[in-house]
Amino acid sequence: MGYRGRTALAAGEMANEGGKANNRHWRGRFVAEEGLFERMEAEGGFPNAEAVERWKLWVTLGDAAFEAALNIHYRPTRQVEPAFWRDARLNAASQPVVGVCWYEARAYCAWLSAQAGLAFSLPTEVQWEAAVRGADARLYPWGDDFDPTRANTFETRIRRTTPVGAFPEGDSASGVADGAGNVDEWTSSLWGLMEDADRKDPEFGYPYDSDDGRENFDAPPSAARVLRGGSWYDFQYGCLAAARNLSFPAFRLNFSGFRVVGASSNLPEPLASGAA
Repeated sequence: MGYRGRTALAAGEMANEGGKANNRHWRGRFVAEEGLFERMEAEGGFPNAEAVERWKLWVTLGDAAFEAALNIHYRPTRQVEPAFWRDARLNAASQPVVGVCWYEARAYCAWLSAQAGLAFSLPTEVQWEAAVRGADARLYPWGDDFDPTRANTFETRIRRTTPVGAFPEGDSASGVADGAGNVDEWTSSLWGLMEDADRKDPEFGYPYDSDDGRENFDAPPSAARVLRGGSWYDFQYGCLAAARNLSFPAFRLNFSGFRVVGASSNLPEPLASGAA
């Protein structure tokens, strides 16, 4: 469908160029790296059995047939609920909501602001990091040494989201729960344009500068946004408080969600739990 601007987003139809680029990247890896597909399947790296079967077909297709399959898979579809909303592994009342794209997370913040009469938004990545690392700049919310009993990461081997607060020993000094692992969390900040799916270097790096364009809400869907905290699918290094993960803003994944911050706060202490 391509990016069709604000009209498509307002209608709830997700832009797809980021999804196409990401799937081209993974098809290339599956073809080039023997055993990668099988390892990812065994480790729960696909959202469901349907995705596994789809990829088994896609890796056998030629380039033209694969592009045609992408166009069909990413045809305009109106979204009316989060992805995985009806997945019993992920939709318990106490679990954080996953399968929400960056646009939907911002829409929720706008709705919540209107309902509460207060200003809520996604945190910038520097707000997120300050709340999770604390004044002593910890590597993880609880300290500098990784401990798999304090967070839901790949090492914990739960392979799904856990209830918010299930790892109280992993809270940050300011009381932020699940600042490492469980769900990778959208921030407002841009990582940068991803016209090349193999790009490694961020367009917007550190030190953080809020005036350099990284907080542009009107960037195209090919511009990746920063997620923080890592998830149940990430190893410990992806869950470091300073780790910058990225995804296209239209992606709806089973390990990504969000939390909100009051826009009037200089630092979110603590950030509120996500839209659970």
